[in-house]
Amino acid sequence: MTPPNSTALVFLKREGQPFEFLGTACAYRSGQHYLTAAHCVRELEPEALCLIAPGEAELVWVESVATHPTADIALLIAKKDAPAAEPFWMTMGEIDLGEQFTAFGYPEDVVGRTPMPTPRCFVGHFQRFFSHESFMGYRYRAAELSISAPRGLSGGPVFRSGAQYVLHGVVAENVESATAKEAHEEEVRPGEKREIRVERVISYGVAVLVHPLAQWLDPQVPSIAEAQERGR
Repeated sequence: MTPPNSTALVFLKREGQPFEFLGTACAYRSGQHYLTAAHCVRELEPEALCLIAPGEAELVWVESVATHPTADIALLIAKKDAPAAEPFWMTMGEIDLGEQFTAFGYPEDVVGRTPMPTPRCFVGHFQRFFSHESFMGYRYRAAELSISAPRGLSGGPVFRSGAQYVLHGVVAENVESATAKEAHEEEVRPGEKREIRVERVISYGVAVLVHPLAQWLDPQVPSIAEAQERGR
């Protein structure tokens, strides 16, 4: 399985309006069930949402959306299987600090051109695990990533290359940390100085850990046995 075959681009299409790219989604246990970040689709009508698999021209329209009551994660149920989908089968909670992950999604290129979702693969390591309270009002068990999460990567899968059918998380947002401070004085006028302090800010990606949400997610998706049978 390659990451693009497990993902799709999420678009909003309202009558008389052009398509609007919202973020990434990843197939989970079937080509009809997709996980994404809840903030990408919050308060939008399901019938206005569609999925486009990379390399496919066919639109797959969304039938319903289920959002977790507190976590920044949503389940999109499509009207039919997306073409060529190779879903993640399961989640696991056993992850170590410093362990390597792979993330995949469609961040937008916006410098000097019309915004365009671009498939990109990111590799990094898990920096910490913590209970996160998002500035958007979400609360969930999170993994902090050693990479930043550009716009469009939200909803993308986070997994390990050695366990590529196991989904560990879904990219949600960034947190910022001031890691270094510099200070210097400059003269405002003769005999009067002021101190200038500069902080270096680094953005770290945050992923919603999926395993702690199993009690909410499992009743809404096919079982592991059904998912494996469908994948044969």
